[in-house]
Amino acid sequence: ASCVEHVRAALAVVPGVEAVGVDLATGRATVRYDPTVGSLAALRDGLDGFVERARVKGGDDVRTA
Repeated sequence: ASCVEHVRAALAVVPGVEAVGVDLATGRATVRYDPTVGSLAALRDGLDGFVERARVKGGDDVRTA
């Protein structure tokens, strides 16, 4: 689906991201990144404008667009 590709592309350009998987059925994205290069905040910021809410697994920070 087009929205899956938009989310994947938005995350793929975030510094430190090595791999991205997006599952439309579950509404989840799985990201492998190098924390010495990127940050969780940068991942959330990368989704700004693409998703309504983003939650980092294990974290409690939620962004609502």
